[in-house]
Amino acid sequence: MKKLVVLLTLALCAAFAGAALAATATGTYATTATVAAAGTCTVGSGAAFFGTITPPITANIEIANSGFGVNCPNGTPYSIALSAGGSGNFAQRQMSEATTPTDKLNYNIYTDSFFVSIWGDGTGSTATVSANGNGSQQAYFPGVRVPVQPTPPAGSYADVVTITVTF
Repeated sequence: MKKLVVLLTLALCAAFAGAALAATATGTYATTATVAAAGTCTVGSGAAFFGTITPPITANIEIANSGFGVNCPNGTPYSIALSAGGSGNFAQRQMSEATTPTDKLNYNIYTDSFFVSIWGDGTGSTATVSANGNGSQQAYFPGVRVPVQPTPPAGSYADVVTITVTF
C-alpha cells in the first residue's frame, strides 16, 4: 500500500511541477506538395560535378555517380531525351566559363558509365533511354566525360541540359 501512495504522490507532484513551470513557444512548420495529374510522369533535376580540374587535361575525366529520377505510373512506357545544352551540338557539348562565355570546356553525356552512346534526342548518332514506369522514382546515372583537350583558361564552367520525358 505504501508503494502505491508514494508512486501516486510522486506522479502528482511531477504533474503539478510541470504545470507550474510550463511556458509555451510557437513556430511554424511549412509543408508543400505538388500533385501531378493522374497518368503523368515527373522528372527530378540532377547535376554532374567535376570539381577542380588540374591541368593539363591529358586523360579523359569521367563521372557516373550523379543522376536524376523519373517517376511514371506503373506500366507507363516513357522515353528520356537530353538537349544539346548551350552549344547546340550533341557531338561535343560545351560548358561556358561564367565571366568569359567564349571560353569553353568540352564534355559529353552518355547513356551509361560505359561511355558508348551519346545521350541526346535520338537524332543523328544520339540515343534516348526508354523504360516502363513502376509507380516509383526510377534513377538514371548517365556517364559524363570531359575528353582530352587543350586546357581552357582557369575559371568556373557550366552548362544546362534539358531533360525531356515523353510518355
